[in-house]
Amino acid sequence: MKTIYCGIVLLVLAALNSCEKFSTDDTPGNIYGMGNNKGKLKIKEPFYLPDGLILVEPITEKAPDGILPRYGSGSVHLKISILNYTDTAKTIFFPKGLLFECNSPDNHNLMLLQTCWVCFKPNSRKTFILDAYCVNAARKHPADPGITFEIPGITASQIMNNLTSLIGWRKINYEMTKGSSGSKTDIYLDVMQALRDLVWRITDQGLSVTDDDEAFINSIPGLSEQEIPRKNNKGQWPGYFDEYVIQSK
Repeated sequence: MKTIYCGIVLLVLAALNSCEKFSTDDTPGNIYGMGNNKGKLKIKEPFYLPDGLILVEPITEKAPDGILPRYGSGSVHLKISILNYTDTAKTIFFPKGLLFECNSPDNHNLMLLQTCWVCFKPNSRKTFILDAYCVNAARKHPADPGITFEIPGITASQIMNNLTSLIGWRKINYEMTKGSSGSKTDIYLDVMQALRDLVWRITDQGLSVTDDDEAFINSIPGLSEQEIPRKNNKGQWPGYFDEYVIQSK
């Protein structure tokens, strides 16, 4: 009888753990760790750097300087420095829905709405800017240089995952719209600012995505099949995938 009871307990615990993978108890304006919600950010999948790559500096906010390469999308700019200590070129994928948790409760947490990927040469260090979206409008003031961010993983919020699914593989990232020519900055800003305001309407104002929001997102051009990195049948990103480069017309 004791064995049967223990088995039932284990099944219940497993079911509870499975439910935590994808949080459905959030509502617009009441998402854990977002908006004015003081709870802990919930994740459905942890984030790890690929083998052979390590952070060599804490992640902090830094305004773009036109020198460091820049990726991602959002109104907040993070400085990230990573070392590839292997003899192999590698790519890091920062997936859509990835959270950046601020170590100061007075400052904002951040999230990516689109996957971006950064390549590293063998035995080299690379420092870059990663743009991300603030998910706490009331705490949108920039963090001081000494305030750092962690990367816990991908959000478990059903609402925010629905948003990233709606965006799909559309070209919202800096590297996908501006590139190195500098001729399309306005496209990046127009898209970024609209999505930033949409995020705040969801996280802070308690509003849902409207038909107009969907129409705007659907109007954003998408990546071609050849430009999209794909996971293998084990759910793993490729070890190396060339960075997105805008093709000259």
